[in-house]
Order: sequence, then structure tokens, then C-alpha cells
Amino acid sequence: TNCRKSDGYCWSACADGLTGDICDSPCYAGCKTCHKTNANICSSCKTGRYGKDAYNLTCNNLCNTCVNNSCTAQYGHCDQGCVNGFKGYYCTDTCPRHCLNETCERNTAACVHGCDDGYYGLKCSYSCMRVQSNCLVCSSNGNKFSSCTRCTNGSYPGSSGKCVQCEPNCSGGCNSSTGVCYVCVDGYRGSFCNVSCTSNCKSCLQNNDECNVCKEDFWGSDCLNNCSTNCKHGNDSISICDINFANCKHGCLPESHGLHCSLLCDKHCLAFEGGALECNQMNGQCTLGCENGYKQTDTGCINDKIGGYGAGTSGAAVGCAVGGVVSLLAIALVIGMFIFMSRRRRKDINSGIKADARADEEARTYEQLQGRTEQPIYQNANDNDTDNYAVLFADTNI
Repeated sequence: TNCRKSDGYCWSACADGLTGDICDSPCYAGCKTCHKTNANICSSCKTGRYGKDAYNLTCNNLCNTCVNNSCTAQYGHCDQGCVNGFKGYYCTDTCPRHCLNETCERNTAACVHGCDDGYYGLKCSYSCMRVQSNCLVCSSNGNKFSSCTRCTNGSYPGSSGKCVQCEPNCSGGCNSSTGVCYVCVDGYRGSFCNVSCTSNCKSCLQNNDECNVCKEDFWGSDCLNNCSTNCKHGNDSISICDINFANCKHGCLPESHGLHCSLLCDKHCLAFEGGALECNQMNGQCTLGCENGYKQTDTGCINDKIGGYGAGTSGAAVGCAVGGVVSLLAIALVIGMFIFMSRRRRKDINSGIKADARADEEARTYEQLQGRTEQPIYQNANDNDTDNYAVLFADTNI
């Protein structure tokens, strides 16, 4: 405000936080404004400060448990409420320890957002486990227990509100709130593992009836197809062949090979003790090699003596046999054609001879007839000469 021109003396109050004749000295730390001649006598407090002695405002105390550090200057009453965890007129008392988010009503101390897990009641002062030993979370009506909402592992809230054991076909427990099984034991499916898989399934997907593991001798999405009888069995009880393609998983029984063990080993493979032939599942190669007189190749055991295939594979032998048969058939065909042509030619010759003879005879007859026609023989004919008449015309008709 206005000051004296000669020495700067302030006629009225100083700016906030300052004191002295010329307002050049700071007030006490807690004062927002102070007496013009005494820095320790506050006329107002800074935000978050309050306090008063018998006569003057001192602003010695903090009100940091008040919302926005806002409180009355003299007594520290929180005029905007308490921060989380505190209650009371001055927000100096703590909320009950099990209030969720440490929040309670300022005057009643009732927990505003409910209780921490395991507790119930208006002030969350009661333990759920005191009612049920395996109850982790519960609900209440005021201070009265209502029901369990989450249980310890291996149990869940039943229809009565008490914790019951997970369904017997659950594997590894169940959801402690809903009771839904995490995994089903073999042979069952469904949320509570109370539905059986199809007959040949060892296990199926929990949410539908599709098999993911078949019993020993079956394959396919429904485990309705039989594995090859030549598949070896493993040490477990699951399918001996792949569920999607039926490939044998543990190899083949003696005498067979291939993905499905449907091919026979070469019969010239060396046998193990007991007389069983064994060969590689993938390529059919003899495990112990070929018997004497044969050597192993990519196509089987070849007969070393003749350089062809042994009877087991018989590739070259069959080729030779087929070639021989074809040659014999070709020779027989040529001979047959030769005989056929010869007979036909002979037939044509005979036909020509007969035709020539017939032509000659017709020529002679024609000449005879012409001779008779050109020189007719006239005879007297009467009714009694019928025989001569017939003879005449008979000759003419020749």
C-alpha cells in the first residue's frame, strides 16, 4: 500500500508473507500473512497448516490427512473430507485395516468399497475362514455371513453357498469360484467333466466330442478306424498308430514294413532267432542283410549268381518270363498267319479251276444249242408221239 516518501515506511499492511516497517522481513514459515510488527503472530495460515495458542494464531500444525490439505486455520477441521485410510472430524483416525482400498466412511468407519479377500462385515472385522475353513472370499448382509464366493484350490461354492469338492473327474482342480474343471481325466469332457467321450476315445477335447487321443488299436477324429494289425504296441495304453494318418508309431511286427506296416519284407532277408524276418520300417531294407547268394539293394535282395533279382523280389525274373512268353506268342502268330494265307491261296486256286471248267462246259452247251437252232429237225408229231416231242424240247432246253 502507500508508503512514506521520506523513508519508505508502510502506512498499512504488508504483502502476504512479509512484515516490518518497510515490509522487508519474512513472516513465520506457517503464516500466509502475519502481524506487521511481529513475524510470529499469524493473521492467516498457509494451505495445509493450522494452529492457535491461547491468544494468537500460530499455524504450527499440518493437516495433510485432509483432502487437498484443506482445513480450518484455528482447529484443523478438514472441510473437504479425509484422504484414503483416515476418518474422523480431523481425519486423524485410521480406517479399519481390512477395508478395500483403505476407504471408509468418515464418521461411521464403515468400509465404502467392501472388504479385502477373506473378510466380511460393515467394518470388515470378521474372517470368512472362521465360518468355513476353506472359504477365501465371502459375502455378507451387514455383519451377517451370507455365502462363500471363492474357495481354496480343490473346492468351489456349491448351491448352498458352502465350499464343496471339485467334481471327481476334474484333473488338477477346478476354478475356485465357478467349479469349472481345468482339465478332465481320460475319457471325460464338459465344463464339469461329467460327460463321457465316445467309446474308443482315451481322451477328448473338453468343449466338444472330438477325440485327441485314441485307445490302443484305433485312429481318426472319432477313433472309429482300426490301426494295422502289423503295428507294434508301445508301453502305454494309447493308440499304436497316428490319430490323423494311421502311421504306426512304434514300428512294425516282424515280416512287415511301411508307414502302415502293410508291406511284406523281402523273403530272402536273414531271419532272427525264431525264424522271424525283420526289415527297416521306412525303406524295407533287411535288418540283418540278405541270405547267402543274395545281395541287398534299394529294390530288395538280388540273386548274386545270375545277376538278377531273387525270388523274393522277382523283378528281373518276371521280366524275363514275360519276354519269353511274348516271343513265343509272336512266333505262333506268324506261323498261324502263314498257314492261314496258304489255305486261302489254295482255296482261291481251286476256285479258279472250277470256274474255268464251268465256263468251258457252258460254252460247249451253248455251241450245241446254237447248232440245233440253226438246223432244226422237223418231225411229224401227233398225239401218240408225245415221247419224241418231250425229247425234242428236252434237248432244246439244255
